[in-house]
Amino acid sequence: MSNIVIKRKIQAFLTRMLEDHKECTIDEILDSYNLDEYIMPSEIQKVLDEAVQEGNLRIRKDVQKNKHYYTFEKSFQNALITNNTIIVISKPRLKHLRLDVPKLRNDFIDTKECYKKIFQETNIVLRISSPFFEYNFFEEFPEFVNYLQDLLRKDVKIKLFTRDSKQVKSQLKKLKILVQNENKLHNLMISRYHLSGERGTVFSSTHAKMLIGDNSLAYVGSAEVRKNSILANFEVGCLIADESVFGLCEIFDLMFNMGIKEDETA
Repeated sequence: MSNIVIKRKIQAFLTRMLEDHKECTIDEILDSYNLDEYIMPSEIQKVLDEAVQEGNLRIRKDVQKNKHYYTFEKSFQNALITNNTIIVISKPRLKHLRLDVPKLRNDFIDTKECYKKIFQETNIVLRISSPFFEYNFFEEFPEFVNYLQDLLRKDVKIKLFTRDSKQVKSQLKKLKILVQNENKLHNLMISRYHLSGERGTVFSSTHAKMLIGDNSLAYVGSAEVRKNSILANFEVGCLIADESVFGLCEIFDLMFNMGIKEDETA
């Protein structure tokens, strides 16, 4: 079986069911499996076959009833493994693309849900890397205005890393008004990194999209803080919750310090 997420789902279900009922037929297992309609009977059968081969389950044959009963032999070692990286996607508006099916089968989460988790769990510093930051994100999703206000009231620092362009500057003005209304403008730090060559061509610029809560939770991917990254575009990223987030903070801060700070501009 190629999809380890589905395999672990089925293993966890089998563990609970066989611990409760001691032994079950394949029909009883299939009839009881209603946790996820996108998992096929053939996938459950394959996990059962592998579990018998690996010694996790045992088959008892009842000749008189012409049935095979599965019984629990030993625990699935990987059934309880937790994944510290979750795939995050934004689905395009086009409904015929049918992304809901693989999203549910694989326990992927929406970008908006990922952002919400990071906003709500940040207590010290929220780092945002969004090259094409647009305030329309907060206009479209006013609940994030509330989340941002809550962060500022907890005295959380907001570090925003973006590009240096007229469009971005106009969007930043709106953000600063929101922060100023909380009397926390000193908590908002902005750095813009965008270097042009002699003929106006781009020499070096930021294109990284990240949202990092403290040094424990991070989104890294293609989405950024703008409305279309949530509602219209196909975006893919990862929600990371392990020691590598600390390294992401180091990289972010290094690049943040390389940019032009807000108080260094006119």
